[in-house]
Amino acid sequence: MYLNRTLRLVPTTKVRDRATYVIRRASAQAQLGEADHAASLLAEAIPLIREAPSERNLRRVVRARQRLPFTKIDPRARALDAQLATLGA
Repeated sequence: MYLNRTLRLVPTTKVRDRATYVIRRASAQAQLGEADHAASLLAEAIPLIREAPSERNLRRVVRARQRLPFTKIDPRARALDAQLATLGA
């Protein structure tokens, strides 16, 4: 997959770029019906956003979370929402 390859090529010092591609990968997984994998990727992106703050990535991660088919009482949603709250989302 293109995004996997891109992530391997992005230097670890480019934290903001890595966050962008992880979020894009999460969105792609969600569109493929892989909600659990998408949630895992979003959880991976949150510390990257904390390390390299970006309003654009914050909006992207919130939008991607909103597209996941989890109800607010679902433990996966609650965990993601708690992590997002640490970003001020």
